[in-house]
Amino acid sequence: AGLVLNPQRIVLQDRERSASLDLLNTDDKAGRYQIYFEHKYMKEDGSIVDIENPEQGGPYAGDMIRYSPRRVDIPAGGSQTIRIAARRPKGLAEGEYLSHLVLKQIPQKADANSPATPKNDEDIQLNLAVQPVLKLAIPVIVRKGASTTTASISDIQPIVQNEQVEELHFSLHRQGNFSLYGNVELYEKNGEQLGSRI
Repeated sequence: AGLVLNPQRIVLQDRERSASLDLLNTDDKAGRYQIYFEHKYMKEDGSIVDIENPEQGGPYAGDMIRYSPRRVDIPAGGSQTIRIAARRPKGLAEGEYLSHLVLKQIPQKADANSPATPKNDEDIQLNLAVQPVLKLAIPVIVRKGASTTTASISDIQPIVQNEQVEELHFSLHRQGNFSLYGNVELYEKNGEQLGSRI
């Protein structure tokens, strides 16, 4: 998309107060972006949707974070750092607070094509330019307290086709007070030891 973000998620653990987000414009044109928070959540199927009435919930991570700058112009091949500082309010309950930091592209004025010369006064010349607007969002998580979170796997179902296991279906469960993020890896079993990673 022409914009590389590092990291792609920000987690401020208990007592951590600051972080930074690096933006790299890999496009051959300058990019202008507006930066703001939105409130979203992830459904069980992995899709991320907007919270319809955020004023009825919260607090959210975005409510306790200050960041700068809020609008950036990044030249072609250039970079920009966004500074993030969290201020947890007094009396904040232990737990995890989530918002999404959004970077929305501000379109540059499109270059108009040279208009054709009308043959007569009744001819109408119309120039139309369609320009996509890039919008990226990354999760920002503020935590308070110690983690009690664990993960487990159940309902493992090998899907066999042509006498070979083509797919592996399973349920991944989270227990505890924080969300989890990571990879699931599959290994061969060599007796009671783990073999090579599949």
